[in-house]
Amino acid sequence: MNWTRRTMLACGGALALGIGAGPAAAQNRIAISAPWGVGPDGSLMKDVTVVIADGRIERVLQGPAEVKADKTYRFESGVISPGLIDVASTLGVVGNNAERKTSIEPDVSVVDALDAYSSTLLDAGRAGVTSAMIAPASTGIVSGACATIRTFAPQGVDRVLRGDGPLTVTLGPASWDDELGPSSRAGVLQELRDALRNGKAEGGSSRLARVARGELDVIVDAASDEDVDSAMQLFGQYGLTPIVRHTADLVETASELGENGGVVVVGPYTFASDVRLLAGPASLGKAGCEVAFSGGLPYLEADALRLTAALAVRYGLDPAAARRGLTINAAAVAGLGNRIGALTPGSDADIVVFSQDPLRLDARVLEVWVGGERVHKAEPASASDDDDAWKAW
Repeated sequence: MNWTRRTMLACGGALALGIGAGPAAAQNRIAISAPWGVGPDGSLMKDVTVVIADGRIERVLQGPAEVKADKTYRFESGVISPGLIDVASTLGVVGNNAERKTSIEPDVSVVDALDAYSSTLLDAGRAGVTSAMIAPASTGIVSGACATIRTFAPQGVDRVLRGDGPLTVTLGPASWDDELGPSSRAGVLQELRDALRNGKAEGGSSRLARVARGELDVIVDAASDEDVDSAMQLFGQYGLTPIVRHTADLVETASELGENGGVVVVGPYTFASDVRLLAGPASLGKAGCEVAFSGGLPYLEADALRLTAALAVRYGLDPAAARRGLTINAAAVAGLGNRIGALTPGSDADIVVFSQDPLRLDARVLEVWVGGERVHKAEPASASDDDDAWKAW
């Protein structure tokens, strides 16, 4: 599954079509301009205008451009970014987000535990996190399907972006259970191997059958180097490269993960995190692997997602790779790279305007747009702030 290459090529091609296109007639169009924008490759583009129509990004322009639109917002300073995406989150989940009867529970859907009115969703949205991929608690070998939701959902905009997948698998000690399942790594692997084999043999539309056919992605919680190796070997038998979530020391496993490709979900990180943990994303980047970030929301502050990415950069990760980890890579992990996570024509208009590069911890969220609707506008930080940054006409 070479999703990174496929997604980046698709998005890069779409952006090339958008830049430099001729003016379009105004027809329920909104134009947002700022001195900088985050490109699909994570780089900062200069002089960016995003044109929105019918809730989607219609065009992305660079350089001086005259756009006919019903409403134009021009920021004299700031950075236009795709909405940030938190991976492996529990935002908006009420109570226990896992159901444990046996060690293999592929039919559980975490979206059933969602509280759409949770204040944690609004807090995250105001911090620039427009979407979150909620994961079931890793209490069994197979814990059910992830769901990706929006933190804001204006009228007419879907709250649930995807309710089915990826499937969550745990190989570490959290899946060992003397009563409901195997109590060793070898036992876990054998039970998972049997479940995949049976699912493939039975066929149909079950999640395990779809995984075995390569139709449904898998995110694997791997707590050790041995778990990473086991995941690659097991799913490699089906021609699959699983998405790995690895919160332990990555320095020793980076080369192996890089050889297998795919993406690694890392974080959350705090100022108290061990230095070797913080150096993990940089090791992955040097090995040719992509990362996506988990911010630990809502148990940490709403800015924890950006803090995680900023700390990864402080300890050696390339800034462009970190911005991809907050946006396009996270969207690809959720299976939504064609809808969110990039400023490209055809994507949903889920956009955040930051006062500076979102990797800077002093960057403020100025505005948040979801589905082409402005859902949050911050007040100036002080009376001395430049009013031109808020000018709209």
